[in-house]
Amino acid sequence: MAGDVQFTTFDIESAPLSLQADGEFQLSGKKPHFSLDGHATPDLASLIAVINGMYPLGIEATGKKKEKFTLYYPLSPEEKENAKINLRFATTVYADSFSKSGIDVSRLTLDTDMKEGVMANVLKGTLNQGWLQFSPRIDYTQTPPLLTLPEGEQVLTEVHLEEALTEGVLKGIHPVFGSLANPVGIINVRLDRFSLPLGEKGMEKIDFKVFLDLTGVALEPKGVLSSILDVAGYADRTLSMKDKSMTCEGVQGQVSCTPIKMTIADSEMVISGSAGMDGSLDYLIEVPVTQRLLGKKGYELLKGTTLKVPVKGTRDKPAYSRDALMQASSDLLKQAAGQATRNVLREQVDKVVPDLLNGLFGK
Repeated sequence: MAGDVQFTTFDIESAPLSLQADGEFQLSGKKPHFSLDGHATPDLASLIAVINGMYPLGIEATGKKKEKFTLYYPLSPEEKENAKINLRFATTVYADSFSKSGIDVSRLTLDTDMKEGVMANVLKGTLNQGWLQFSPRIDYTQTPPLLTLPEGEQVLTEVHLEEALTEGVLKGIHPVFGSLANPVGIINVRLDRFSLPLGEKGMEKIDFKVFLDLTGVALEPKGVLSSILDVAGYADRTLSMKDKSMTCEGVQGQVSCTPIKMTIADSEMVISGSAGMDGSLDYLIEVPVTQRLLGKKGYELLKGTTLKVPVKGTRDKPAYSRDALMQASSDLLKQAAGQATRNVLREQVDKVVPDLLNGLFGK
């Protein structure tokens, strides 16, 4: 039909992209469109350099692999108004390496399928000697577009904890990952739900629930937590995770997690609270008292008592009141002294009263 063009060869040869396809321009009928079906070979190093030149994303990638692709783009004025709804696109991209903010993924594959206004992606790769899987789905039929992930997706499997991962991702979930402690070991992470509106102030409306398997994780106190343990009298600050898992939920701009229980010097310490998506902290650390803090007699009287220490500030700069902690310690010492005095008086009364009664009523 006049105005329609079908072609068997559509080639592009350039540094960032090599493409061979057939397709058609259909300008007649109810649904005029442009379509392609063929193979593409992106040179990711060159392609990412071009993208970074337009948008400073700070991404690095290498890889060059030929993959199939299909493309359907609407040309009618009505459909072009909702191009993201009517666009159809599918391909696979492979990367030997991918790096962003120090997080390095190797042998990365990304499968993308766009149809009926929904872009479905499956991203898989090797991360820190473990496995990464991430399947974001963007629904462009909603306003603003909505990013979701499948319920119960295991996103990290046997991944070794390294600074870029803890500082760049996990610290945003809980301050033990980089703010209060240096975590080491292996972590597993499952996303039970996730949704994020891709509009203005979308992060304030993020909603997620994440399960973290901490079986292979150890914590080394640092900064604020190390200072608190020092004031509390802990010479040995070795922490042992009592809880082997943690669940965190992000709702209305706040991330709250189940309390973490850990053992220090045969006593139980608890960290609980929440953090804002803006980085603010509202946490409470419950630290058992020590003999070093209260002395032998005081410790005997108050063993099992905890110091409750609020931690505020931000993820990057957590803070607590050392003066308030010292005052709480002083109050406990006074409490111990008062208890000791009462015990002494009680002992004296127990001795004197029987003798007095015998003197008055004895035979």
